[in-house]
Amino acid sequence: NPAAERLLGLGATEAPPAEWSRHYGVFLPDQVTPYPAERLPLARAIRGETVNADELFVRNSKVPQGTWLIFTGTPLKDEHGLLRGGIVVFQDIREQKQRDEEGRKYTALVEAANKELEAFSYSVSHDLRAPLRAIDGYSRILGEDYAGSFDDEGRRLLDVIRTNARKMGQLIDDILAFSRAGRQEMSV
Repeated sequence: NPAAERLLGLGATEAPPAEWSRHYGVFLPDQVTPYPAERLPLARAIRGETVNADELFVRNSKVPQGTWLIFTGTPLKDEHGLLRGGIVVFQDIREQKQRDEEGRKYTALVEAANKELEAFSYSVSHDLRAPLRAIDGYSRILGEDYAGSFDDEGRRLLDVIRTNARKMGQLIDDILAFSRAGRQEMSV
């Protein structure tokens, strides 16, 4: 019919079913492997099989960019239940495939960005923790070795340094936990 010819690029053929894949340029979803002629939806429907949502790719001289179709096939039987042929209904799913491909590209970009974020987070964490450990360590040494040399204000300032170093360490831990939670949420 005209709608089928518009989608396939080619009209009816006198070629035997064994040549339909080659004639129409029908391929498996990998877009390279010719669709096995015996598995074509119409060939199966003619043999009496029902075909549900069989996806395939069509590329030929009239449709050089190719198109994605989904087929459903049904055997045709007469009033006595005798097999008389088959009918196939197909739908153009190019737009769905394009959306799926865009979704895969977006997902790959998000995954790459998450890996970069993870590497950055660990790098920043390491780079920030090293000076914090030094600040905390040296302030602890000062407090232990020179405790008697400080007046009340000196001890208070030393406590402020150690408290803020611990807070900064907790902030780093919280940032890493937040970045991990964001990645887990996106992968679900």
